[in-house]
Formats: sequence, structure tokens, C-alpha cells
Amino acid sequence: EAALQVEPNDSLAHVGLGNLHKERGLLGRAIDAFARATELDPDLWQAHYNLGGALYAEARDRDYRSSDDLVQRAVYHLVTALRLQPFESFLSNIYKDLGELFLHAREYTYARRFFNRLIDDPDCGGIANYYLGLTHYSMGRYTGAIHHYQEFLKSEPDSALAYSKMALAYLELGQWDEARNTCDKALALDP
Repeated sequence: EAALQVEPNDSLAHVGLGNLHKERGLLGRAIDAFARATELDPDLWQAHYNLGGALYAEARDRDYRSSDDLVQRAVYHLVTALRLQPFESFLSNIYKDLGELFLHAREYTYARRFFNRLIDDPDCGGIANYYLGLTHYSMGRYTGAIHHYQEFLKSEPDSALAYSKMALAYLELGQWDEARNTCDKALALDP
């Protein structure tokens, strides 16, 4: 706030203020600060990255009810951040958020594209496989879904949810014994 009193058009100060608001749980104020930063400097990837993330968080907080506009705006700002070439250390976060947003919006081809970019990431590869399982299942590609759930289970072997989702894919394929065995694994982990 002191920096903004000295220089009200300091876009990075608005980003910093937005991050402070976000940390304090004031998401609406954070969105306003990030939006102001994008207005002041449309080429500042940090402003677009943070605004996209905050809009996505707001949509999640609403359980996506009446949030199509938030999702579209989040996608726009995250894609803009990518176009502006952010630091490499931020790419996996952007890919994950975009994949999740496209999965929620039922844009499965785009979701798959972004999750595939995360497969080899040491921090996000496991969760990328889980989301690819969801994506393939949603596309009716049940064999692909099973493959990705199996890959996810290598990193998270105690995920009853992954086993139950994989059982649904086996069920869709008519593989009743595999579906039953996989459900038994899920129930053993979480009755």
C-alpha cells in the first residue's frame, strides 16, 4: 500500500497486494488488485497468472455454480500468461490449472493436451495421470482411463478414489471380474 501511494500505477505492487489479499482469504479484493495490474501492464505475465488463478479459485469456491464467466476469464488470463512466456518454474502450475479448467468445461481435447504436458513433471506427473484418467473416461476412452489410473496408482497406491474410478471404466468395458476386483481394492482401502 505504501508503494502504491508513491506510485499508484506500479503493476507489480498491485500483484503483490493481490497476493497479500489472497493469502488473507480476501479473494474478491485479490481479483480486483490482479485485474488492475493487468490493466496497467497488459504484458505482465505475473498479473495474468495470478488473476487466472484467483478467478479459478473463486469458481471452485462456488462449486462452479453460475461460474461459466469466471472459468472463461480464468482460461483467458492463464493462456495469456503462457503467451507472455512466464518463468519455467510456473509452467506446471499453469498447465495443471488449464487442464482442470478445460476438464470442468468439458473441453476434453484441450484438457488432455495440458495434462499430457505434465506427465514427465516430477511434481505433477502423478496427478496428471489421475486427471488424464478422468479425461479419457469422460471421452469414452475407457482403456486409456484405466491405463492412466494405473499410472497414478504407482505414485498414490492407497487412493481408493482412483481404484473406484478405474472400476467404473472396467464396468463400461463389460469386464465384470476386473470391475469387482478393483472395487474390492477400493473398499479395502476405504470401507
